[in-house]
Amino acid sequence: MSEKEKARREKNIQAGNPFKRFGYKPKIATLSKGKYLEFHDLDTIMKIGSFVFNTRQKKIIGYVNLDTVHSEAILNPQLISRWFSPDPLSEEYPSWSPYNFTMNNPIRFIDPDGKAPEWIVGTDGKKVTYTKNKDGSITWSSNASDDVKTIGNAMLKTEQGTESLDNWINSTETAYVIKIDRNTPAKDAPGYAESDPSKDSKGNNIIKNGVYEKVIVIFYDNAIKEWSQDERSRFFGASLTEIYGANASHEEGHSRPSQIVLDKKHPNEKSQNPSKNIPMYNEIRYRDQYNKNDDSWKELYKRNKRLKNF
Repeated sequence: MSEKEKARREKNIQAGNPFKRFGYKPKIATLSKGKYLEFHDLDTIMKIGSFVFNTRQKKIIGYVNLDTVHSEAILNPQLISRWFSPDPLSEEYPSWSPYNFTMNNPIRFIDPDGKAPEWIVGTDGKKVTYTKNKDGSITWSSNASDDVKTIGNAMLKTEQGTESLDNWINSTETAYVIKIDRNTPAKDAPGYAESDPSKDSKGNNIIKNGVYEKVIVIFYDNAIKEWSQDERSRFFGASLTEIYGANASHEEGHSRPSQIVLDKKHPNEKSQNPSKNIPMYNEIRYRDQYNKNDDSWKELYKRNKRLKNF
């Protein structure tokens, strides 16, 4: 496991650790309560179906004759579809059983390598990924649409944007579809951007385990270009990249569990307590990092009392 992967896992574990402030890290409950080894992801010799595989030599070193007639009696996990050990990444997902597979949703998620299912929807319906190269350039997976690349590249300009993008990409329970609407006239746009969660038959947002099941994030290009020319706009004079990145960071905040509760209680975002509003916090933090030593943009927010309590 690389140092980068170790750091990523530890960050996720600590993010969900309710005892972090006490300096305590709880252990994952297992069937033997720690008496026996139940994590086998680091074993050199592994049984995969009817093969015996050496993970260091990368070779098949033997075969196993499986008894398919009395499979229930011998409790072979490959035959009875049961796990005999918890997920090695279970510490990152304290709200799920350490013995679950693909968040109990094999129709929507796949987990071919035993790691966490990750989800930003690409052109082929599979997850989108990106890589930061040594020269600072970004390489996107082949299934990343032009819209995803445009918004993603804008988000990667700052630490806040990168954090928000990674939250989308590393989401395990919400599927995100990112689109740039270039047809809707500015006068008909509901805002610079909006998050549209999937709905049930009654028109209610589908929420599972405290988060949305699926969200379509739409950026209204005509509204962005027209409204940013208005001196009354909080994005007056900002570049298209900055507007995309700030609004994307804003919309990512609407998918946080605590913000979902707040949005349901106060649908009008302007009526929410600014100190508890994650979307606006993300947006302002993105712009602060994007503009570095230039604070002129803050005057536009102060005019609308947007910076209060931030």
